[in-house]
Amino acid sequence: MDDENRLFDSRPYSPPVDERNPPPLGKEAPAAPIKFCPTPFVPRDPATIPPRQFLYGRHVIREFLSGTVARAGIGKSSLTITDVLGMTSGRNLVGTPPVGKLNVWIVNLEDPRVEIERRIYATLAHYGIDPSEVAGRLWFDGREIEIVVAEQGRTGTKIAKPVEDALVAALIERKIDVLILDPIVSTHRVSENDNMAIDAVAKTFARIAGRANCAIEGVHHIRKTNGNDADFRGRPGRERVCRRRPLDPRPEHYDQGRGGESGHQRRGAFDTTSAPRSTRRTSRRPSRPSGIS
Repeated sequence: MDDENRLFDSRPYSPPVDERNPPPLGKEAPAAPIKFCPTPFVPRDPATIPPRQFLYGRHVIREFLSGTVARAGIGKSSLTITDVLGMTSGRNLVGTPPVGKLNVWIVNLEDPRVEIERRIYATLAHYGIDPSEVAGRLWFDGREIEIVVAEQGRTGTKIAKPVEDALVAALIERKIDVLILDPIVSTHRVSENDNMAIDAVAKTFARIAGRANCAIEGVHHIRKTNGNDADFRGRPGRERVCRRRPLDPRPEHYDQGRGGESGHQRRGAFDTTSAPRSTRRTSRRPSRPSGIS
């Protein structure tokens, strides 16, 4: 059948077969071979190698995925909002200096947008920051939007390429330096007990960070039945890709700078244990000022 008649043929088109070397009966034609091209090492001046771009302390790095990990209820979201305002205002609010004033997009997938706005204004008031200092550099959204980069079905894990491309486009368009996803478990529909599926999700976000030239921070819970900060859900898959920052709520790591604190007040302290003990930072959860409920 010639090409012109084939345009009007309802039968599915099959590519022509080499009659001299037909494929065996019952078998498909072999796929094209895969070829890898290893990159050779070429000596050069080490000073010409670009250094890592640390944006916030030693934790948030451009083109990398990082994570804040802790038990539920100790204030991860409150600390995250404080970090966001520190990065957008360029201020050192909790002992971690930003490199400058950064563009940050925080997406809280558990609470409505208005609740995130309440927390932002409460934290601004607590630290005496004028809202105009962060305007134009801060973007925030709540559970009204849905970001799902992967789903798991009978045939395995499927990455939502249109969602990945849309995220990259939004990050590039607004020149976002840091994207924060709280909690990161809400960005996928795969089993957290499936290390290969979690590895695919983590690598997707790492790829987005590289394509958009930004840093991505995911907030994550540790296993609810175990207080060990290293025992978090999906750990093996995430640890291969993600730089994590566990928050240690143990009393001996609380800030003892203020005398006479009660146990209730001390629950608002955080200790980031991903760094050596000499460089760990202890930060205090901002209290909510009167008039904002």
